[in-house]
Amino acid sequence: MAFLIGGVFYQIQDTQQDVSKKTALLFFCCINQGCSGALSTVTSFPDDRVLSLHERRCGAYKTSS
Repeated sequence: MAFLIGGVFYQIQDTQQDVSKKTALLFFCCINQGCSGALSTVTSFPDDRVLSLHERRCGAYKTSS
């Protein structure tokens, strides 16, 4: 990922026109970090679902709790 970002935004200068490029870079990095963090959490739900359905069938707890 570092090579991709570095390749796309390699020679950004400090001119007024390049400020929008830097803003796009910061936006991309923030969205990328947020999505990768959320993805690791979302992928754990299918494993927990099996356990939750089993415990619900056994009467361990109700959905409302």
